[in-house]
This record gives sequence, structure tokens and C-alpha cells, in this order.
Amino acid sequence: MANKSKLLDCPALALPCLLVSVLLVKPNRPLVAPKPDFPLHQAISGYATGSEEKGFRGGIRRSTVDFLQRRMVLVLAIGDLHIPHRAADLPLKFKSMLVPGKIQHILCTGNLCIKEVHEYLKSLCPDLHITRGEYDEDARYPENKTLTIGQFKLGLCHGHQIVPWGDLDSLAMLQRQLDVDILVTGHTHQFKAYKHEGGVVINPGSATGAYSSITYDVNPSFVLMDIDGLRVVVYVYELIDGEVKVDKIDFKKTAATQSAH
Repeated sequence: MANKSKLLDCPALALPCLLVSVLLVKPNRPLVAPKPDFPLHQAISGYATGSEEKGFRGGIRRSTVDFLQRRMVLVLAIGDLHIPHRAADLPLKFKSMLVPGKIQHILCTGNLCIKEVHEYLKSLCPDLHITRGEYDEDARYPENKTLTIGQFKLGLCHGHQIVPWGDLDSLAMLQRQLDVDILVTGHTHQFKAYKHEGGVVINPGSATGAYSSITYDVNPSFVLMDIDGLRVVVYVYELIDGEVKVDKIDFKKTAATQSAH
């Protein structure tokens, strides 16, 4: 596999412009993301020059023109920053990727802690949705929130209200109560993604790598969702040993799930 450090040479947040294979998983099991199998910067370079990118698994090719004709909706899921109490700032490698004008929606699970972080996220994208963490100073943030993006209904909650913390059955109950396809939650500071009862539960982790009451061993991470019709591709960006690693997960909304909403 190519050196993933080359990911940082890519245009900021252009990484989701890729074909990924459909991932079939059993219910109640964590989604296991396939590893990118070719240099992502080469794919992006191909799109930029108007060529067809070669090298996808199985010899599949994707026309640049076809790709660019579709409307890509990018949703950033981020949270548990704990600035400045547990972390001074976002990692520089994350900040270099998160630039204004690339993202259409931001879902923040909470624990920004100070208004400056709110203002920073707002500078990236004006469509900012935040739920309140237990350490947030702004009491105006709601406990949970729902919104619709394209064909998907999404729910947002910090997660400290869930007992036990991070418990899938408890999260599934909240997902049913909110009646959402995708539930985004936080608090544990650990990235998780599960396919469950026809929907998906996503925890983007801590964007700063802040320690939690559960563990001190936390890799900084955030999630980017590419929503296209009934399909969403979930990308997790994780900083490991100073390098940004990217995994991807594919989820398609079924007809049964669609009719339920």
C-alpha cells in the first residue's frame, strides 16, 4: 500500500471524491472499513485533469465528468474538543484540512467548552449544529437535535446522557425515539460506527485527542460524511503517530428504511 502521509498533499477535504465498494455487515457488529488501496492524491489529481482514474480494485474506472456532475454534500461530524482544559487546540494537520468553503453542514456532539471554538467551527461552515456536552459553558445548546440532509434524517446528541456510556442498545433506543437514519453521538472520545436496525450509529471521537473519564489513550479523530441520494460514505480521519489515516465505510438506505420516514 502507498504511503498514507501523501494524503496531506491533497486539496483540503477533496478526499471523499472516490468510489468505494459496498460494505455488507451483520447487524449489531462494528463497521470495519476497508483500507484505501491506491494513492488518494493520484485519484484527486486525475479528477483535476479531467482524466479517468485507473487503479480501482477489480479494474473499475470512474469518469471524472460523471462524478463532477453529481452534487456532493459533505457533512463534518466532530466533537469532544475540550479546549483549552484538556487540549490547547486542534492538531495542525487537521486544521490544514478543515478549511472554509469545503463543507456544507457541521454536526458537533458538544464539549467545545469555550465560544472561540464555536466561532472557529462557524467560520468553516455557517450551517452549524451543536448539542450540549456536560462541560459546555453555553447553556443554549440543546440536549439533542434532528435534521434532514438529502434523503437522510440525522440525530445529534452528546452522549453523556446514555447509560451505560456508549452502550449500543441504549443508543439504539435513542435512535428510535428520534426516528433517525443516522445517529451521531460522542462522549467516549473513541471513534465507533455501527450498522444497527437499518440505520447507523456514529461516534466521531475527540477531534483533539482529549482524554476522557474512560481512557487517556485517545487518537484525535473526526468524521466526514459524503451524502449522495440514498447512499452515504463515512470517512474517519484519525491522527496516529503523527500521520493522518483515513478509512471509509459505505452505507445505503434501504427501501424499507426509506418508507419508515
